[in-house]
Amino acid sequence: MLETQFNSHEEASYSALNTSGYQPAGLIGFLIKIFRGHIKAETATNILIVITVVSFTLSAIIFSSIFFSQKNTGKLIPKPISKEVILPAIKQEFPEITDSMLKQLPETFYREDIPPDMANKLSQEIINSIPPRP
Repeated sequence: MLETQFNSHEEASYSALNTSGYQPAGLIGFLIKIFRGHIKAETATNILIVITVVSFTLSAIIFSSIFFSQKNTGKLIPKPISKEVILPAIKQEFPEITDSMLKQLPETFYREDIPPDMANKLSQEIINSIPPRP
């Protein structure tokens, strides 16, 4: 009956051997080495689990935001330009454009709405500043 009894001395020597003589390899050993042995292997394992969960969560958030932002970029439609915004620049830089030509423009317009006789007199820079029709 004495042979089957629990011997606390053997258990204590086994656990002491594990903590003092056993050096875990890999990332757990690296963490123990960084903390100069002040943490146990179980604590290092828990730290690595937390780091893994945080990294996975952050990467999932980043990739999903990239995916959804690319999906919504095609839905952006440029607004037409207002006549009030572009008329002062046209009148100042291009005096050969008459008021009758400017009256042909609607209140809000796209690049394609500019009459051809007026488009020939405008510079390419002004034409490119007006958004195209979607």
